[in-house]
Amino acid sequence: MNNHLYMKERKKMNLTIELKTVYGNDLIYPVCDKASKLCSLTNQKTFSQSAIKILKELGYTFTQKELSL
Repeated sequence: MNNHLYMKERKKMNLTIELKTVYGNDLIYPVCDKASKLCSLTNQKTFSQSAIKILKELGYTFTQKELSL
C-alpha cells in the first residue's frame, strides 16, 4: 500500500476527543462528528474506558483536542 493511501486510511480511523475533569472524574468527550456518532451508540455523552479499549482493538486511534487560550 502506498504511503498516501495509508495516511488517508489512518485519518478515517482517527477520532478527536477532549479530556475534562468534572467533579474529580476524568471524562472523555467526543469532539469530531464521527466520535460523536460512535458515542451516541451507547446513549452516553462521554466514552468509557472500556469503550476506548474496544475502539482501539477495532483499529481506531485517538487525538486529543488542542487547548486554546
